[in-house]
Amino acid sequence: MAGLQGAILLISAKRADSVSSEVAVHTLSNTALLQDMIEANTVLIESVEQLAAEIHTHVCPSAHRPGAGSALSVPKSVTSQVSRL
Repeated sequence: MAGLQGAILLISAKRADSVSSEVAVHTLSNTALLQDMIEANTVLIESVEQLAAEIHTHVCPSAHRPGAGSALSVPKSVTSQVSRL
């Protein structure tokens, strides 16, 4: 009977190790995916910030260039960003 209990305990321990290993791999995979998403989000936020500043410069030219005319033009950087969407 003791031999059977030992075998059962060994099988149980191996199963627990296997489950722990699968959880660790899954967590690592999720962490890598989240890191990639955070980096992509940071790039997008920086682009939005730059575009908002450029739009503000063109919508409120007097705030950035004293004596500037009221004619607005869309810079190439804005049109290239929009065309990529």
